[in-house]
Parts: sequence; structure tokens; C-alpha cells
Amino acid sequence: MRIHELVDKATRLRSEDKTFSYNELSGDDLELQELAELWVTATEWATAARAVKDAIGEELVRVLGDSSRNVTASGQLIWLGVSTKEECVDPEGFNAWLYDNPAEIERVFNPNTARKGSLPPAVRDSFFEKVQYGEPKMQSVPVEVLAQKKR
Repeated sequence: MRIHELVDKATRLRSEDKTFSYNELSGDDLELQELAELWVTATEWATAARAVKDAIGEELVRVLGDSSRNVTASGQLIWLGVSTKEECVDPEGFNAWLYDNPAEIERVFNPNTARKGSLPPAVRDSFFEKVQYGEPKMQSVPVEVLAQKKR
């Protein structure tokens, strides 16, 4: 069995819900070299698939535009999810504040991974900024719900 046949079978079996043994997917007795080559190819495909998914996701974010639009595809509801994260916009100033407040250093290793909620509000307002970003979200939708929505 070739790699594309294995991927097709795993897709049909909904591989995101379960991990499979090699015997469940193929069961072919392959030589060590053939098995190793198949694994290398699968690794390359996985890397390429992630890159393609990310590129398509960026385009979906652009096309969906705002969070009020959505689309269904293959029984999946896809919409633009908007998330917020807090980023350090003044690392030098934040580091200077930490230097002046050494007791706070234990809480922080990197300004972007700081437990920002435990910092004084004036510090958060001075050195951090909330940034919104969009990313495609997906949820399985039963066929009956899709039919009702179309009506």
C-alpha cells in the first residue's frame, strides 16, 4: 500500500478521532527499508499538510473578513474566531521595571509568557498591549442542523 492510500484510508476513518496501528491501516508485511521510507514520506506529507493548512487558513481569515460570516464544508461549520492576546510592546522598559522590582523576577522568565494578570495594572498598561487576531475555527455540525439552517 502506498502513502496516499494510507492517508485516504485514515481520512475516511476520521483519523483525528483516533490513532491507528499500522495493521489497522494496511497490515502489509514490509521490509525494514520500505517501512522506513514510508515513515519518512509520511513525515514529509504531514509537514507539507500543515504548511498548506496554515496558508489556506490565512486566506480563510481574509475572505471571511468578520466574525459574522461562516461556511459549511463536508459537514463542518467554519467561521472566523477572534482571539485576544497580550504582548509586551516595551521589553526594555519592562526589564528596567523588573530590575527595580527584583521580587517580581521570579514570576517572569520571558515578558510574553509572564503571568500578566498578577502584575500591577499600571505595569500592564505601560508595557503590554492587547492584540486581536483571527483564526479559522471548525465544528462538526449534524446534517439535520445544516438542513434546518438552509430552510
